[in-house]
Amino acid sequence: MADIIAIKDYFKKLQRAINEDADFTFFNIKLAKKNRIDDLLCCVLALLPDSYKKALKKRAVNVADQLTSVSAYNRLEKLIKKPFLLNSEIYVVQYNEALSLIRAITSNIERDINKLEGF
Repeated sequence: MADIIAIKDYFKKLQRAINEDADFTFFNIKLAKKNRIDDLLCCVLALLPDSYKKALKKRAVNVADQLTSVSAYNRLEKLIKKPFLLNSEIYVVQYNEALSLIRAITSNIERDINKLEGF
């Protein structure tokens, strides 16, 4: 249970890193520091249980349908890890979509982890 709270805190930090720490904003696109995004995603992955990590690696349709946070996390990772053409140390983040996916993950991750762990 403590891990789930820590995971949600890291997603809040990720949201804050995208929202407030962005170097440049243009409409729905923000340029965020690659190191900061990668560090936060690494911390999240370190706290996730092994069963959840296995579900993230599966590309099966039934896993994505049953586990909302798993499919949202996979889409989020693709969405925020787009490299900027002019600088490899910066990611191009589609801000509104990323924030909605983070909200979906934080609201469903506890239920999905419990389902995967068999609680």
